Amino acid sequence: MTPTDDTRNALTDTRRRVFVSYGHNRYAIVAERLAEHLRATRYEVWFDRDRILPGDDYHEYITEGLEWTSTTPETGCFLLP
Repeated sequence: MTPTDDTRNALTDTRRRVFVSYGHNRYAIVAERLAEHLRATRYEVWFDRDRILPGDDYHEYITEGLEWTSTTPETGCFLLP
């Protein structure tokens, strides 16, 4: 049994979800470049600088990002540069 064109397209259209995390400001530029590259190659990226504003509840947004990534375990992953 061979996949149809529709099946192939559905499989290739599945975008991986990536949570990019970095521990200190000295790694922020690496994480930012990584997030940009991943987006350019059709990944869905959760990156704190895109989501969290000054005064926001950091822990809440991080938790939401982790949950967003892990809701699709077959396509979700975490990167820690």
